[in-house]
Amino acid sequence: MPTATKDAAAAAKAAKGKSPTKAPVKSAAGKTTAKRGRGRPRKNEAAAAKAVPDDERALPYTLEEYPQLALDEGVDYSDLAAAFKKPLFSDPSRPLKIAYSQQKKVLSERAKAQTKKNKALNEYNKVRERYLQKKLALSLADDAVKEVSAKAGSWTRKVFDLELLEECEWNANLQKLKEYKELNGKLPPSVNKATTDEERALAIFVAGVRGQTADDNDDETTEKKKSGKVRLKDYPHRIEKLAELGLAFEPRSTAASWEAMFRRLVEYKEEMGTLRFPTDEQCAATGDADLIALQKWAKGQVLTHRYGKKVDKEREEKLRGIGFDYEKWYAKPAKAKRSGGKRKSPPEELAADADDRKMPAKEEAAPAAEIAMEV
Repeated sequence: MPTATKDAAAAAKAAKGKSPTKAPVKSAAGKTTAKRGRGRPRKNEAAAAKAVPDDERALPYTLEEYPQLALDEGVDYSDLAAAFKKPLFSDPSRPLKIAYSQQKKVLSERAKAQTKKNKALNEYNKVRERYLQKKLALSLADDAVKEVSAKAGSWTRKVFDLELLEECEWNANLQKLKEYKELNGKLPPSVNKATTDEERALAIFVAGVRGQTADDNDDETTEKKKSGKVRLKDYPHRIEKLAELGLAFEPRSTAASWEAMFRRLVEYKEEMGTLRFPTDEQCAATGDADLIALQKWAKGQVLTHRYGKKVDKEREEKLRGIGFDYEKWYAKPAKAKRSGGKRKSPPEELAADADDRKMPAKEEAAPAAEIAMEV
């Protein structure tokens, strides 16, 4: 190949690898300028610029080099935080330039904090507005409840008064009790001390009322609610009328209820001369609700002593102190007839001799019907 041809080919190849030269562009003023390309900035430079905003690029310094930049932290200058508007010097000294940059950074941080505060304040105002609306609604609802409660109370009072005028055995006994007290100045004696049929009937009525009160203070409230038994505390107008005659019944705690039954047990001993009780059937046959309630309570003390998980030693000592016997607390029943050389016990009774003593103590409470009827 000729030398000239080789040189031309090499020049063409070199020209092919180079980018074409940009033509000059004339500006409006007639000056010729080179057109700049639109190249992207380097990645590391863009990341650095994005990581540190302009407002937070404070100039570094040391107090050894610029002691005049030491801040007076002993004085609170919070009132000057928003006082600065713009720099006074465009070409400051090095210390003032550093101070400008540090101040600019802190003011940027303050602006961000103020934005968060304003956002929280707006949310608080919304919540407070809802709170005030709910408070107003609650106040209006409370006024409505008070108004309706006054009407409901008036009708309840009317119902109570009319119930006390209805013809029934309880209201009749209440009227007889009222007449008896007006005539004798006191309530009738207990059933055992009653001398007339009228006194006995009124004594049974009073004992029944007291028995209902004992049931109200009993721990077996759930069972009694399920049984649908009439409870005196459900009828405050009856309690009110009984209180007018001197029979006041106030709700008592478990401890107060136990003490009240204990006092009745002491009265029973003084009256009967013994702390033994008839059987369930014998108590029911008397119709004395006071005796039935007291016998049931005494039976509960025996069951707790024998099978209860938590035994109150102080109460047990108190019962023993008046002569209460956990083994012989009931009257001796009639001997059962023998059939085939074996003694038959009623289904409500269990033999409480050797078999009873083999039963582990402090286990689950035995049913009330399983209380031993020992000799």
